[in-house]
Amino acid sequence: MYMDRFDIERQLQRQEQQVVSSKGVGKQEIMFWRFNDNNNSHVFIKALFLLLLSISGGFTSKTLGCGTQKAFQNMTTKHIILFALIYFTLDISESGDAPPIHPIVQLQQSFFLYVAFVLFTKMDFFFTMISFGLLCLSYVIGNYVSHLDYNINKLQQTKKDANGDDKTINEYQILKNQSKKYQMYANYISVGVLIIGCVSYLIKKKKEYGSRFSYVTFFQGVQKCEGL
Repeated sequence: MYMDRFDIERQLQRQEQQVVSSKGVGKQEIMFWRFNDNNNSHVFIKALFLLLLSISGGFTSKTLGCGTQKAFQNMTTKHIILFALIYFTLDISESGDAPPIHPIVQLQQSFFLYVAFVLFTKMDFFFTMISFGLLCLSYVIGNYVSHLDYNINKLQQTKKDANGDDKTINEYQILKNQSKKYQMYANYISVGVLIIGCVSYLIKKKKEYGSRFSYVTFFQGVQKCEGL
């Protein structure tokens, strides 16, 4: 029997839904490792943006007590607070419809974002802007995928004409798959820029400081940058 493109896509979609339903909760436990899954990458990027905004507003720390301000001047303390901020930011970024994740998995996600953020801060201005632009692009594409998901679910719930609606749903599904592929490319390129930018900045600083260079100081940061 002849099957057109839309019939094949409908059959594939049914098979995917059956596989997802059979895996159940177990799939949520390993979801973290699939960074390019839309649920994960969008949550991670949203958390990173919230983190950047929080740190950009760090001037509000002056409202704390003098003893607390003095403690916060220690770089190790700052990194501990940074990790805690990432952990709680992930809670805010999680979708309300998603089931709560295990605390250990959230710690793993927090560590992943912590390493990514430290690398993000160890680049020169050029690579930082490229990486930030790619993150913005991935975030916008993630929003578009969520918009397509909403339309697909809405059409599936309220469809009246099976043939016409199925065609529209498949068109949305094709757009969604294409968008997720573009988001995956943006994520991969962003990781590549992150690594290249960090390595090039590391080499630059090693040449600049010579024997005075320290890997611990490089990754931990300093109280005040030279020239500021």
